[in-house]
Amino acid sequence: MSKSPVIILSFANQLDGYLSNLKLESAALNKALSNLHQQGIVEVYREESATANLLFDAFSNYRTRAIIFHYAGHANGERIYLEDNTGEAAGLAALLAQMPNLQLVFLNGCATMGQVKTLFNNGIKAVIATAVPIDDQKARLFSEKFYIMLAAGASIKIAFESATAYIKLTFGGEFAAAIFRKDEIANFDDNNQMPWGLFLNTEKDPEVLLKWSLPTQAAPQVARPTEEYIVNAYLLSVMSSMLDYDQELEKVIYDTNGELKDDREIFAAIIEHFPWIIGVQLRLLGTKDDNLDSPSVERFKQLISAYSVTMQFIYFVALSQLWEECRQQKITVASLHANLNFINPQDFFYLDYNQLFLDAVDSLRKANCTLFIKELDVFVNNLHDTQHELFAAVQHLQIAKQRINQQEIDKLNIIQTCADAEYALAIFLGELAFFVNYDLLTVRNIQVVNFRYGEARFEHFIGKLSAKVGDLTVGATNNKAIKPRNFPNFLNNASVVLAKNIQDPNTYLNLSPFIVDKNAFGVSMTEDKASAQQLYIYAYREEAEYKYFSTLHSIYKVQERALDQFLTNEGAVVESESEDSRSSRLRNKLLNRLKRNATEVVEEAVQSPYAVLKHQFQIFAQDLS
Repeated sequence: MSKSPVIILSFANQLDGYLSNLKLESAALNKALSNLHQQGIVEVYREESATANLLFDAFSNYRTRAIIFHYAGHANGERIYLEDNTGEAAGLAALLAQMPNLQLVFLNGCATMGQVKTLFNNGIKAVIATAVPIDDQKARLFSEKFYIMLAAGASIKIAFESATAYIKLTFGGEFAAAIFRKDEIANFDDNNQMPWGLFLNTEKDPEVLLKWSLPTQAAPQVARPTEEYIVNAYLLSVMSSMLDYDQELEKVIYDTNGELKDDREIFAAIIEHFPWIIGVQLRLLGTKDDNLDSPSVERFKQLISAYSVTMQFIYFVALSQLWEECRQQKITVASLHANLNFINPQDFFYLDYNQLFLDAVDSLRKANCTLFIKELDVFVNNLHDTQHELFAAVQHLQIAKQRINQQEIDKLNIIQTCADAEYALAIFLGELAFFVNYDLLTVRNIQVVNFRYGEARFEHFIGKLSAKVGDLTVGATNNKAIKPRNFPNFLNNASVVLAKNIQDPNTYLNLSPFIVDKNAFGVSMTEDKASAQQLYIYAYREEAEYKYFSTLHSIYKVQERALDQFLTNEGAVVESESEDSRSSRLRNKLLNRLKRNATEVVEEAVQSPYAVLKHQFQIFAQDLS
């Protein structure tokens, strides 16, 4: 049975007020959406002679899958005129309120704006309605162009503005797309030839509603086994893939009698042998906080967060190498990577890191560069192979992420939703099991050891970043200062690096400024304590500064927790002083110190310890532009 989202198109005509364009509108909308329907991306249900009973049946059959309800026909501010002479606005709104995933109601009839408040009171997110009577032909053309754009992948906002522009192009007039938030007064000029308004049921940021769009591809059905779903059971299968790369792990998962240890210990070993950023996201799936240990909306979001953060991580790995190659070989890359320097908060959750990753690897391949992680070659080939299970798994996770962004989680089928997401995540992580052979390291500090007539050595306060169930560590010891390691050459200071061997990290990839150990910028840089909360990943730019998110929580939770974020100007302060201390200072300074201008005094302000990250982003933008 199809589980695609449903668009309900309903039309009602009357003999005493026949609308000649109504059949044309029905055919036009059906044609506009036909490709999506044929591909199984959405299902179009069309009722050309709508009555109360027929609409009730449609609402009942597609209650959890309906995403758009469209009505075209005679209407006013209190009702729509169905073909059995029913259609009171209050009853319609109450029925539409029972559809948990409904995103848009489009009332393409005369003067339907009066119904907006009733629809909002029933929880409808967005409504397209009219302020005045509308011409039959214009009504058909406006809705047709709207759905053509929506079917092409445009957001509600873009589709609405495009349809508005078409009406203006065809019939003339001086007007713009009318978009109103909840409780805003909708003012329409009586002479305005653009009667449609897009009404948003939000008092705050309307971006989520305005950016909503139809899916552009069907969610692949992952070939999940049919046994009863037990949380984390699918993720345990990742260990078999890890064993392909490191057979020493057998000593970790088997006891002295050759028996497999319990699931929790195996899960802990999986978590520990992935880099921190991946492992800590998996670690959350083993906790009881927020009902994460059972099928729930919270668990589903954490499964997708684990995928999203991992994809972001491997993109930053590829991007870091691409940056190095740009500096050495001056290779040309797509501008979309340099644009990461300017990503805004609204775009962050919609950014396709999967496509960015593939493009970065493609650029490296075209430049004949050997990938720092050679195993990524096979991984990328499998991502491109539409017949490979990795391709289906990633597409499934990508669309699941889109549905979270658009607030379309199927709560009634949450057990199956969680099971499918976990199975897809297990496939994805199984293909990344080669990370057992790489170490994510924090370089907190470097000291030069150079005695007279001796060979210079560099003491690195360096630790391996790893996570376990019930434990968070840096290096081999816990709750102790990191012991220095001596190397003949120095790595990059205050950096997070990816290396093939912690004992000999001369071959490494610096992930700064994309991934940051905040402890490395503190006073006690060699301390191990509090490191669990200090690994951050770049999120987006906020005006002139760069914002980072903690990796310790779900990406959906971190955005709501100011304590788990920081900006690159954090810690910058301008020192103030009392009149007495200022007088004392002035009396004891030379005359030329008195002649300093205001700009020079400001330069004595304490600079943010993270200013170096901002500077690195500036270099990054220059090198990749």
